[in-house]
Amino acid sequence: MGIHDARLCIAIQKHDLSLARTQIDRILNINFQCAARHTALHSAVVFNNVEVAALLLQRGADMTIVPLKKVCNESECPLLLVLKKGESHEEMQLLFLETLAHMNWAGFDEAALANIARLSQYALMYSTPRVFFADSIRAGTSFIGELSTGLLGFRMWTRRSTCQS
Repeated sequence: MGIHDARLCIAIQKHDLSLARTQIDRILNINFQCAARHTALHSAVVFNNVEVAALLLQRGADMTIVPLKKVCNESECPLLLVLKKGESHEEMQLLFLETLAHMNWAGFDEAALANIARLSQYALMYSTPRVFFADSIRAGTSFIGELSTGLLGFRMWTRRSTCQS
């Protein structure tokens, strides 16, 4: 890890935006993975530093990079990791969804697309209703309709099962 990357991690932890901005301008590879195999965007998510995450995303940080090695049970890409962090990371979750909505999907590989496909599931399990609905709008689907259809089907199945018993 280069000295600028180490300083950026410190700036992220301390929420020092001016130092982070300086270090981001000096970094050659915005998606560099440290010894723990996390990127600066992973660190911004862990420390809930929304301002630095926004800077990193503007510079082209990849929110779908999965760490090469599992560390501390946080092997998800930043996009899924931010949702797993729950309500305390709502502002960052919305930032990621907004950024994802404006990205060119042609550049994503299969692993990235698989992680994006898991986004709605993670939003439903871990995030706030505001984030969940923002994701459903981003995806252009009506999860409420799908959810109600699924619940209706489940109710009908349980009625048939209990009537047949």
